[in-house]
Amino acid sequence: MRAHRLQARSGRAALALFWLALCLLQCCQAKTVRTRTCAELGQALADETADHIIMAHVEGGWNCSAAELPPHTANIRRPLVLEGEGPGLLYYDNNRVNKIITIGEGGNLTQRNIWADDCLQPTMPGFCFSVNAHRGAFTHAENMEISDSGCVRVRHSQAINSILTAMRYAKLFNVRVESTPIDSRRLRIDTGWMPGLPVGSYFRFSNVTVSCTGNLTHPLPPDFVDEPDTLLQEHPHLLIALGIAVLLMAGGLLWCARTSGRNARPEYEVALSQGYKLEEPLGSGHYGRVYRGRDTATGQLVAVKVVDMLPSQRRQVAAALRECELMAQMEHECVVKLHRFYSAQVRRHRHQVVDKGSGSPSLDSQWSSSSWFKRLFAGAARRRRQGQGGGGSGSSGASVWGSGSGTSTEPGSGRLGSVSSSGLSSAYGGTGSSLLGSGQSGLEDVPEMEAVVHGTKGVLLVQVQLVMQYCDLGSLEKAIKRGDFQHPETGEPLVRTILLTALEIARGLQYLHHPDRRMVHRDLSAANVLLATAPGDERGFKALLSDFGLSTSLSNDATHRTSEVKGTISYMSPEVFTRYDVSPALDVYSFGIIGCMMCSGKDPYEGHTPAMVIFAKVRSSDGSADERLPPIEGIPAELQQLLWDCTAHDKRDRPSAAEVVRRLEDLLLSL
Repeated sequence: MRAHRLQARSGRAALALFWLALCLLQCCQAKTVRTRTCAELGQALADETADHIIMAHVEGGWNCSAAELPPHTANIRRPLVLEGEGPGLLYYDNNRVNKIITIGEGGNLTQRNIWADDCLQPTMPGFCFSVNAHRGAFTHAENMEISDSGCVRVRHSQAINSILTAMRYAKLFNVRVESTPIDSRRLRIDTGWMPGLPVGSYFRFSNVTVSCTGNLTHPLPPDFVDEPDTLLQEHPHLLIALGIAVLLMAGGLLWCARTSGRNARPEYEVALSQGYKLEEPLGSGHYGRVYRGRDTATGQLVAVKVVDMLPSQRRQVAAALRECELMAQMEHECVVKLHRFYSAQVRRHRHQVVDKGSGSPSLDSQWSSSSWFKRLFAGAARRRRQGQGGGGSGSSGASVWGSGSGTSTEPGSGRLGSVSSSGLSSAYGGTGSSLLGSGQSGLEDVPEMEAVVHGTKGVLLVQVQLVMQYCDLGSLEKAIKRGDFQHPETGEPLVRTILLTALEIARGLQYLHHPDRRMVHRDLSAANVLLATAPGDERGFKALLSDFGLSTSLSNDATHRTSEVKGTISYMSPEVFTRYDVSPALDVYSFGIIGCMMCSGKDPYEGHTPAMVIFAKVRSSDGSADERLPPIEGIPAELQQLLWDCTAHDKRDRPSAAEVVRRLEDLLLSL
C-alpha cells in the first residue's frame, strides 16, 4: 500500500516537471524585437515568432509612407505587443495609411506608449493602422495619443465623434466608459472592452488621448475655416439644463391642454355633480366612451359609460334606453353590474361676457341636470299603468329613477330601482320586443318623445351616463394579445385557464338566453368581455360580459328579424349577412370565435379583409371538414369539437348556451 502511494506521488511530480519544462520552452521561443526603421518594423510584424516589438526612439520621430509600410503588411493570429521606446510617447507619423496590421482570429494586439499622428480619419476611426478582421480578435490601446490632423477642435472631428458614439453605444451594455475634456483640442478617454466589428471582436482604450493636430504638426488647407465653439458647445451642461427646461415647458403645456380639454367636455362636470370624478379614459364602444371614475363619497372605483345624443337622434336615444333597461334587470356574477344612471342637457346660453380689459364679447357654454330621460321613463310607466299599447299589464309600474315605489324623482337623486322590459316595450307600442326590434327606433309614436324633440331649443346634446362595476384588468382581447392564455416558454395553450374563462362567458350567455329574459347580446367579442381581479380564483381574475348597446330582448318567437347589420365582423355569424336573423345562436357563434382566439392567441380571420371574411362566412357549406375553422394544436379533441360546433355554418347545428356550459364543465372534470 505504501509503495502504491509513493508511485502515485512520483507520477504527480513528473507531470509537474513536464508542464514546467513546456512553459520554459515557450518562454525561450518568445522573441522581443527592437526596430529602428520602417522596413525593420515591417519584417518584425511579419515574423510569427515575435511577440514584443519595440520601436526605438529616433531623432525626429517615425515617418512611414505607404510604400514602406503598405496596408495588410502583417496578419497576426497571436498575442503581440507593439511598444514605443521612451522617455515619453514615441512620435509616429501615420500619413493616414490604414490597415497596416490585420488582426485575425485569436489575435491580440496591444499598442502602448505611442503618439500616432495623422492617424484618425472619417473612413477609419479608432486604431488607424490596425483593424480587427475576425471574431475573437482583440485590440488594446494603452497610454497613447491618437490624432486627427484635419481639425483644430475635438468637436469638429468626425473621426473622434465616431469613437465617442461607439462609447455611448457600449455604455448601453454596461461597459465602463469615461471621457474627460483637456482643452478644445484634446480629450482623454478610458473604457472597458467594447464590442466592435465584425461581431465577436473587441477593442479597448486605456489612458488614451484623442486630439486635433491641424496647423500644429500638419498644415491645413488655405480655405479651411475654423468655426469657434458656441456657448452651448463650450458648456454642455447648459444644453442639458435647456433641454430639461423645454421638456418641463412642453409637459406643462400638454397638461394644460389636456386639463382644459377635459374641462371643456361636459361629462366631467356632469359626473362630478352626481358624486363621481372621472379619472382616465378606458376605451370606446359602438354607443359611447368609457372612463375610469371614483365615487367621491366612498372612494370606490367605478366605470362610467358616457353616451352623447342629439335630441332628434331617436335611434341613438332608443339604444341608450335599451342598454339602461336591460342592464338594470341583470344581476349575475358573470355580467358587469350597473350601479345607477342619469342624464343631463348641454345648453349654450347666448349671453355676452365682456372682458373689461379688451372689451370684446364672448359666449358662455353651460350644462345642467335634466329630467329629459325621466320624462321618457315616467311617460312609459304612465302609459303602462293605463293599459295602452297592448300587453302592458305585466309591469309593476316602478320608476327607474326612484326607489321602486312607483314615484319619479329627479335624475341622479336615487339609486336604481326596478324596470320591466315588457312594460317599457308595451308603453312604446311594442309587443314585448326590443326597442329596436323591428329595425325602427321604437319611439316614433311616443308623445313624450315628440315633446322632448320639439322642446329642446338651445340644447346642444343630451348626455346619459351609466355608472358600472369597474373591471381593473381590462378586456379579454388585450389579455389574448399579451399571450396570457399561452405558456410563456412553449407557447402551448393553457387549457385549464381557457376552459375556466370560457365557462364564465358561457354562464353569462346562459343567463341572458334564459327563457325568462331571452336576451341576445348581438355584439359579443373579446373586447366586450372584461376581466376583474379575483384573489380567490386560481387564475387571479374572473370574466364578465359587458357593453349591451346592441342587445335585443326577444319575444316568444324563436328568432327576430332586423334590417340592421351591426357588430364586429370576425364574431358575426353567417345568418346575420343573409337572413338578418337574431337569435341566441348568434351569441354562441361569437363565443366560438372567442374560444378560438384564446386557444390560438389570434383572430382566426387575421389577415383577411372584411369582404373576404364576409364571403367566407356566407358561402354555402355542406358541413365538411374543409369548411371548418382550422384545427388548433395543443387542445383536447373535445374542446376542438365544441369550438367547431359553436361556429357551425347552420345555426341549428350550434349548441345552446346551457349545452356549452355542460360540455365545458365535463371537460374541466376530465382534466
